[in-house]
Amino acid sequence: MVQQYFKQAWRVLRENPVLSTITILGTALSIAMIMMLVMTDRVMHGNFAPENTRDRTLYVKSISVESKENGTNNSRLGLRTIKEVFLPLKTPEALYFYTGDRMGIRLPGGSTDVSMYVECTNGGNWRLFDYTFLAGRAFGEAEVKAADKVAVITDKAARQLFESDEVVGKSFILNGEEEFRVIGVVKQPSNLTNYANGSIWIPYTSTISLDVNDTSLTGSFQLVMLAKNKKDMAKIRAEVATAVEQFNTNDPNYALYFRGQPDTYKQSINRFSDIQDTQVKAYNRKQILLLLLFLLVPAINLSLMTTSRMKQRASEIGVRRTYGASTMNIANQVIWESLLYTVIGSMVGFVLSIGGFFMLRKILFKGYSVAGMQLSVSDLMRPEIFLSVIIFCLLLNLIASIVPAVRASRSNIINNLYEA
Repeated sequence: MVQQYFKQAWRVLRENPVLSTITILGTALSIAMIMMLVMTDRVMHGNFAPENTRDRTLYVKSISVESKENGTNNSRLGLRTIKEVFLPLKTPEALYFYTGDRMGIRLPGGSTDVSMYVECTNGGNWRLFDYTFLAGRAFGEAEVKAADKVAVITDKAARQLFESDEVVGKSFILNGEEEFRVIGVVKQPSNLTNYANGSIWIPYTSTISLDVNDTSLTGSFQLVMLAKNKKDMAKIRAEVATAVEQFNTNDPNYALYFRGQPDTYKQSINRFSDIQDTQVKAYNRKQILLLLLFLLVPAINLSLMTTSRMKQRASEIGVRRTYGASTMNIANQVIWESLLYTVIGSMVGFVLSIGGFFMLRKILFKGYSVAGMQLSVSDLMRPEIFLSVIIFCLLLNLIASIVPAVRASRSNIINNLYEA
């Protein structure tokens, strides 16, 4: 029976090429927009090199400290908070804390500074992120403890500063007085990678611009923790909550609050200030509204086109009902015809979405550098993307065909035959 439905649907499609083409293209464009929305969201929140572990990392960007004398202070984390609350944690596989700013860089003997983003880190980023090393190596825990003046820089920074990619062993001057030696060069990440992106990385202990003995609870640091697996993320949150409670109990002068942190990656990049909670719910609402818009517009178009076809075939429906076709048979025929249009339109739309994504990514990610995006078609053509296409296809078909199917199956036989 299903095979017969498809044969009839294919015959109708070939008999009305103009109407069929308009219907298919309308569906294809809608599916393409939906899939581009899904793929853009995946790039913003999914795992992509060098941030291949977004789905099992937790982030702490800010802290609220209540003091009996000075009230509440909202800021980034201080080294004391990191050392007393986070470093003793047992569950994280790796822990990375950092602070960064634009600083003046010059070559030894030079007189002109080049402004570059310099990140002072404990070296945990080399374990969390999958950087592509073009030369040399990363600095390790021993060099951080020894406060060695070593640095890892990107190939882009190397060309800008030294006018060469072969810079391992060369030195530069930071802030006009500190000399650092380059020990590694990595490929420049895209700034779509919110935490792996940078230009120069140095041990946080190596620069005089930071006081490693500072006892302030607030400061300029942010922190990232890597879980062994997704299940451990809940354990890390519980361990952090226990550590914070213990600190607040033991310290009579201060109380720490993290406003729901540690965050997931999606929560973290939708937390826009130190005094606000994450805006991830607002982001999700916006995405849902866009999906509904892209889904309903072609559904209405497909429904109107289906209704138009049914009017043209009123006599056919009347004859079929005269010879005993049931209401269910008529409705099923309309639905399967609509499904054929939807399937073809979805396939065309999926191809358009892949091509459109790569052609329009500079527009989709306006304000971001896409040069370092390590994306391929295989990255985007994942099972969840295919599943999304199928779900949208079925929803579109159901929404678009239900009204015409009911009308056609309940139409008056005499009126249908009269229109013959």
